[in-house]
Amino acid sequence: MGSYITHRCGFDQMIGQFDSWLRPTELVKKVKAGDSTAAAIASYLKADVRVAALSGDWSKIFPEMAGDTTTGEGAYYRNQIEKLIQLGVMSKDPLGNFNPDEEMTVGEFIRCISKLMNLEKSTFAGYPDGKLTREIMGAILDDAYHAKFSSKPKYMTDYNGTAVVPDDPNYDPYMDPGSRGAMYYPLVSWQQLMDTAQIAPHLASKVKEAYELGLIRSEKGIARGQMVNGTELEPKVAVTREKAAKALYFMWVLQQAVNVENDVSYLK
Repeated sequence: MGSYITHRCGFDQMIGQFDSWLRPTELVKKVKAGDSTAAAIASYLKADVRVAALSGDWSKIFPEMAGDTTTGEGAYYRNQIEKLIQLGVMSKDPLGNFNPDEEMTVGEFIRCISKLMNLEKSTFAGYPDGKLTREIMGAILDDAYHAKFSSKPKYMTDYNGTAVVPDDPNYDPYMDPGSRGAMYYPLVSWQQLMDTAQIAPHLASKVKEAYELGLIRSEKGIARGQMVNGTELEPKVAVTREKAAKALYFMWVLQQAVNVENDVSYLK
């Protein structure tokens, strides 16, 4: 399983947001149940907060929340999706939904990554619009990486080589993650992937580099909470909006300082 280093700005933001709407929601429930103390406290809530707590719709207060990525299967990449919406890189439809399973186009992905990394769209002039496949996304990510960085960012250097990996005799899955260390690069080598021959020849070198840099990984067979090493890159598979958000979010992370909270909430 390739290891992605997540960024605390998005995680802390999600936790703070969750706490912000959970407490008023629980308070309003107690008011409905006839709790006079809760009613007295709830009287201090702003009107829009009371409305949100009663209706369950918090999107007016947290515009980055989408109707179909807050709970259930659509929420798998909620953290990444909400950050991309907040930054103004991706958006919701008129109904307030993100449509996580909808397929991305090459043009849309290029618009997103150009804004996210402050790059000229001409950087990606060699990619005609059409369905965004994993091999095309990998090549675009590689181009974006070289256009943005002259040397490896801190997330690639400061975390590499310090982890006790699952194949190590001293690996203990019950050990605190901080004690196990961190690993940046994929645990499955490029040579171990079973379907790299399917990659279009003109994209192969870029996709290989993107994989070895950790910009794209094997997704097949990967499940949250399981230690599974994917061995298929699936180069011809179409990229959905949620998977695009995941890749874009990681490129955002690479631009940030290590161990520093980031409060940037919108990109012009």
